[in-house]
Amino acid sequence: MNPTTPLTSRQSNGELIRLLCMLMIVIHHFIVHAIYPRTRELTVLDTSWDCQLILAVSCFFYIGVNGFVLLSGWFSIRLKPRSVINLWAICFFYALAWFSEIFIRGQLHGSENILSWDYICKVVFPMSHSGLWFLNCYIALMLLSPILNAAIGAFSKRQYQWAILLSTLMSLWFGFLWQTPEMNSTGFSTLQFIWIYLIGGYLRRYCSVEWLQQHRQWNLWIYLGCSILWGIIAMLQAYGIMRSNLWRPFTYCNPLVVGASLGFFLFAMSFQFKSRAVNWLAASALAVYIVQENIFCYHWIGDVSETWSPILKVTILPLLSIVFMIVVLLVDKVRVLIMNPFWKLYDTHIEPRINNLLQPHK
Repeated sequence: MNPTTPLTSRQSNGELIRLLCMLMIVIHHFIVHAIYPRTRELTVLDTSWDCQLILAVSCFFYIGVNGFVLLSGWFSIRLKPRSVINLWAICFFYALAWFSEIFIRGQLHGSENILSWDYICKVVFPMSHSGLWFLNCYIALMLLSPILNAAIGAFSKRQYQWAILLSTLMSLWFGFLWQTPEMNSTGFSTLQFIWIYLIGGYLRRYCSVEWLQQHRQWNLWIYLGCSILWGIIAMLQAYGIMRSNLWRPFTYCNPLVVGASLGFFLFAMSFQFKSRAVNWLAASALAVYIVQENIFCYHWIGDVSETWSPILKVTILPLLSIVFMIVVLLVDKVRVLIMNPFWKLYDTHIEPRINNLLQPHK
């Protein structure tokens, strides 16, 4: 896996992966939070065929989080004041919208008291009080990125391999297999993000365009094979045939989940193209996750899908998810327009002063 043609320019295939990973997250969240919440609890036996169908489909969409973090490692996160402010602005905008919705509903029905410290913190400090595990872990990864990037830059190839091997040992042996709580037992943790980030950076450094294209079919089969095997295991557990606690299908550190994530990511990265439209839309991808995590989204689609047949759920859900995602992406562009005057002020007056303060003095 020696690079011959390095991937230096930011192609739109990476931004398309960002959108596809977010779409997978949307589909999976609608499944496990709205349409069929029991897919998260395989300790409850359910032998109905619609459960099995939903389980099988879920396994192809569960890789969105790992794929998103792989992409961050591939391009590397550059921690700057602007990026932190921008993330806060996205969180604040939608937290304020959520707050306004609850306020109006409370005024109409007299049921909600939102003038409490908890609600105020969720709006003013959305990055630390959102209650969204992905957002919390991603912010932690952002804050750690200067240290991780410095280490990655200093690693030799052998040292980098050892770093990935040791983090894999912590996540798979101690975490996934033996469920050590402090060692990434579920994958819903900052340690998981660091592990996947390191892998993404390694792939960027040592995978060439030629290697990606030569192994395109192999990577596709890795994605499909891991997802199918993983789905079979999940169905066997739901049937009660395989009840071992040593295998938990829906954890992000599951080796089949990681394998499927890597296969999909490398397959998708093998296609090189540039598109302004894709880049423009991908800049708002995180907003989709934040909006979807509003509980009213799950209530709505849960109510709508109650009368659907299992086949209808599987066929219509991706389409609904695409429509939902497009609507949020376009709405977020309104937020971007609203923020434009601030960014002009920031670029002209604020950023130069920040850079002057951060510049090391001789």
